[in-house]
Amino acid sequence: MENRISTDNRIKSNAEELYAYISNHKVSVLSVWIFAILVYGAWCAQNIVTFDAEGLYNPDDGSYVFWYQLGRWSLVLFKDIFNVTKINPYFQITLFGLLFPVSVVLWWFCFYRWNRNTGFKPGLVVFSGIYLTHPIWALQFSYRNQMEAIAFLMCLLPLALILVTDRSPKGRVCRIVISAVLAIICFGGYQSFMFMYGEGVILYLLFRLYYDYTDSKKKDFWKEVLFLTGFTAACFVANSVISRVMCSVNGIEYGTSYLEGQFHWGSYPLSENLRVIGEYLFNAMIANNVIYNCLGIIEVAAGVILICFAFRGRVRARILGLLLFIASWMTPFALLFVTASAPVQRSQFAFVLTIAFWGAVETGALSKALIKKNMTDAKVLVIAVILIAMIFPQMQNNTRLLYTEYMTMYTDEIQLWTIYYQALSKGANEGYPIVFVGGKANYVTGAMDEEEVIGYSYFEFNAIYSGQKIIEAMRAYGMNVSFPTEEQRAFANEVAGSMDSWPHEGGIVVRDGLIIVKM
Repeated sequence: MENRISTDNRIKSNAEELYAYISNHKVSVLSVWIFAILVYGAWCAQNIVTFDAEGLYNPDDGSYVFWYQLGRWSLVLFKDIFNVTKINPYFQITLFGLLFPVSVVLWWFCFYRWNRNTGFKPGLVVFSGIYLTHPIWALQFSYRNQMEAIAFLMCLLPLALILVTDRSPKGRVCRIVISAVLAIICFGGYQSFMFMYGEGVILYLLFRLYYDYTDSKKKDFWKEVLFLTGFTAACFVANSVISRVMCSVNGIEYGTSYLEGQFHWGSYPLSENLRVIGEYLFNAMIANNVIYNCLGIIEVAAGVILICFAFRGRVRARILGLLLFIASWMTPFALLFVTASAPVQRSQFAFVLTIAFWGAVETGALSKALIKKNMTDAKVLVIAVILIAMIFPQMQNNTRLLYTEYMTMYTDEIQLWTIYYQALSKGANEGYPIVFVGGKANYVTGAMDEEEVIGYSYFEFNAIYSGQKIIEAMRAYGMNVSFPTEEQRAFANEVAGSMDSWPHEGGIVVRDGLIIVKM
């Protein structure tokens, strides 16, 4: 009973500390939501069907088999608990708008706690600016079928780290158990959270190294390293076991070619594997493209200088600090090193956390240095220039991707409705099965950027998905069509040989209760 009381008090204390932090930083915290609304508001206001979300608009079309195979069992659990097994765009956008900024505040509260309740001025503003605007989120949240669940898990991950790194002896066991549960749920929602969690652990150890690596506390530091390493590994194993159990219970084979095809070691020449790794690292740290820019290499150079100054006079601590610093930059690319294949960019959560954290810390360090030299006016100017240089290019690319997604999906919707009404005018009845033969490239203007699934039309993927996704998209928009049988597909392919391509006359044929569209 006594232990339970102390645990409750400790959890209450954590909550009180968070409340006190928010109360003392109202303007900074509020700015996170305002900035999120400015960046994502116009995109959120558009009620569009987005690629890979279309199948969950109708109960008979939605399937979670693929998520189970990918080990994303907690996404299915979330959908069931919140009763969003069908797409609810307004609910999902509302949760995203509320929770995505919350995750930013919770991450910064983590750093605030680890830095002994001291902020890096102007920390939260810089961190949230870099974090919120990164183009990786445009790629990730284009999957509106899971955006609310991912935003929810993004809040659980820093909470898990807050609890497990709270070293107060009272109630520690309970906090560790709760932290493990939260971490496992996050790992079971999206594999990217594993690397993001690992990044959080490394950053925590850097703070411990800075404050506690003394002759009298070295053993405590290494105990913490061993504990967190073992704890993270245990959570990873537990998630793997749960994933396989969930597949077994639901009669689903674990794993897919989607995952297995990403491992290139042994399947390709060593020179090719090294080329892929080197090229990806170059693009992520130095090159200037839609997703990445040279901010990475600039932060690495500034970070090395910062670490050397921070651990001045402590040689061993400086060496360990540099090793942890390198680890913090290598963790986001762990999957790249393990598979020797370029990871999908929308999964690089840890990279966003890394670049936002070091951008904030280094800006804060520069701010402090200028204040010490009585250069307050220069500080304001320099910080403003740095913020513009870091955030504006990202925000430009992020919002252009969001714009591209909207324009692509909007164009698809117009074309789908046109095809549907033309089919009805040619004698088709509502509910007829429809077959799309061939494909049609999306018209991309100079104001649009294609990246991963953003900017690619449903019609472009027709051959890969045998028309399945186009039909799911039509049904999601409210068009009353049905899926064809294999015999109807074969019949449509024969008829299409003598048809013209849509949108030309003769591109749509209604025959034997079947709608045939040749693209």
